Amino acid sequence: MASLNLLQAFCGAPRQVLTREQLLDLSRLNCAEVYDRAIDVQILRLRRKIELNPAQPQYIKTERGAGYVFSVPVDALTRSCSGAGRARGPRRCRA
Repeated sequence: MASLNLLQAFCGAPRQVLTREQLLDLSRLNCAEVYDRAIDVQILRLRRKIELNPAQPQYIKTERGAGYVFSVPVDALTRSCSGAGRARGPRRCRA
């Protein structure tokens, strides 16, 4: 679940540098018991899932001294683009 929340945070701000603190807030990993490098561990786990070569990431890049950036363009995903009540799941919409 943490990986999905983190991916959603990145998709909400594609091609923007996000600090550890921003990612903790956006991914809901922010609580009193989270240690300083928790986000780094979650980034590593997410990279293992989505990168072809996690040692040389192409999607989630580290910006030294600043944070992380999701370097892929993202189209908006919504539950319903037009009309209500359809239960087909997420649909691609132009933002």
